[in-house]
Amino acid sequence: MLPGEDPSAVIGSLTRLKAVRRRGKAYVPRVREIIFIDDQDSGLLHGLTILLGMLRTVDYNTRGGEPRLLERTAINPNYPVSRLAALHRFLKRRAGGITRNVDDRMGRDEEGVKGGDRARVGVGCRISSLRTARFPELGPT
Repeated sequence: MLPGEDPSAVIGSLTRLKAVRRRGKAYVPRVREIIFIDDQDSGLLHGLTILLGMLRTVDYNTRGGEPRLLERTAINPNYPVSRLAALHRFLKRRAGGITRNVDDRMGRDEEGVKGGDRARVGVGCRISSLRTARFPELGPT
């Protein structure tokens, strides 16, 4: 899953995040999704990985890569900060289903295709502020 990474470091990180637990000699998932709150290093690595993927997509598309990679963003330059919490809840209700469906599809494709080139692919949903402002309390994640 993570070629080139030290398996014991990955297991250690996932164990600290309470994402896996030991069952006999194996590790099994405890959750389907991981929220990076208490582990600053993992959270930073996750964020930088997402940023790298976004930059690679933009680079590929702007250099005329074909077919164009999917990249969709909705930007409102005048969005009321007081409504960010409601927007966050709105997206959270929908994002989980979208990412689970995509993850299931990618898993089926991964298992169904033997051999050939492989790539690390990520699909996600996010809310970001394009100005330096404090976010209102968004509530529990």
